[in-house]
Amino acid sequence: MSKDKKLKPETEIIESGYSPLDAFMSAKPPLYLTSTFVFKSAEAGEEFFAALHDPGKRAAIGKEGLIYSRLDNPNLRIFESRLKVFDGADAALGFSSGMSAIATSILATAREDSYLAYASPVYGGTEVLFEEMMPRMGVDVRAVRAGDNAPAAFADLVEKNGPPFMFFLETPANPSIEMSDIGSVSELARSLNIDGGRPLVAVDNTFLGPIFQQPLKHGADLVIYSCTKFIGGHSDLVAGATLGSEKLIRQIRRWRSIIGTTISPFTAWLSTRSLETLDLRMRRSAETAAKIARALDEHPAVREVFYPELFPAGSKQRAIYEKQCSGPGGLISFELDSKQAAFSFLNALKVFTLAVSLGGNESLAEHPAAMTHADIPLEVRQKIGVSEELARLSVGLEHPDDLLEDVLQALEKSSQS
Repeated sequence: MSKDKKLKPETEIIESGYSPLDAFMSAKPPLYLTSTFVFKSAEAGEEFFAALHDPGKRAAIGKEGLIYSRLDNPNLRIFESRLKVFDGADAALGFSSGMSAIATSILATAREDSYLAYASPVYGGTEVLFEEMMPRMGVDVRAVRAGDNAPAAFADLVEKNGPPFMFFLETPANPSIEMSDIGSVSELARSLNIDGGRPLVAVDNTFLGPIFQQPLKHGADLVIYSCTKFIGGHSDLVAGATLGSEKLIRQIRRWRSIIGTTISPFTAWLSTRSLETLDLRMRRSAETAAKIARALDEHPAVREVFYPELFPAGSKQRAIYEKQCSGPGGLISFELDSKQAAFSFLNALKVFTLAVSLGGNESLAEHPAAMTHADIPLEVRQKIGVSEELARLSVGLEHPDDLLEDVLQALEKSSQS
């Protein structure tokens, strides 16, 4: 196929960023385990350092221009060039974890005369970062409730406190699966002004992206991932990423280089391997999850199920889902009658593995209030919808019949306890 022809994302994710001519005709990118790179001359070294944070100069130098693997590495370049394809981003950065992607991106864009506004709930680690650690670093933080009213709540916050430097969303919210309207928040951000600029909109897209949701297409400025999850997909790596415009990514890249939150070459190599099957894995997971969610919704032992396809027709949540998503994803949250019932259900599972994380080939189950969100105070968990009765499932790639049978037998045992 001619390289002049515009390729579909599923093809470009395999074709881009690497040529066998670069590495002894190896069909797949090799692993570059080196900390430092050799300069052909002192002049070349000077040129490489001058181009470090200038994408135009970096592009002119080409595949050379490498200095040190904390700054850049061939495996990083390949991973980043491919990761940006589905989201349609100008540029991407790989990080050592999803949390390092969030922290570095916020620190790089923070303004001391403003504050960070976010929609809660978010992942428990993110909540702790925002509420406990960011204030210690001089970053003021304000929260609103995620969901239908998040844009209006952000607008009220602006009216009382002025514009933030960033609106941060995790949508669907973790673990409540509440949807927040990316487009409406982006419109709000574009209507505001901070000293000649405007607030940024950052979206943690881990649950649905990049296959079922592309926030940049709805006006977001930054997309953030825990690549440990669906992008990595095999529960054998820890990584993160931030995507956006070249200008913003250049700003964040410098912070990544200095504080050293860069993804390792081996992890970048593993993540590149995983990108090739991302579309297939996420679609299979979502297809199975939809069957399980419908069965949970019909089961008498289940109080309520939180899953995008089950949002009622005509509801605001359904409207947001249909506006910005192309599929429901592989995460299901649901409430039983008590914490004891939730624990009994989790303990009775045989095919699902009782473990935190999500998006792996294997199906996982956890209790958010006792596990991923345990560091959040009880009164806050109750306020943001992380109840003691809530369980969360991450649906993997096992046979759908086996997973459904496992859920039903665990529900039966939990109802008898």
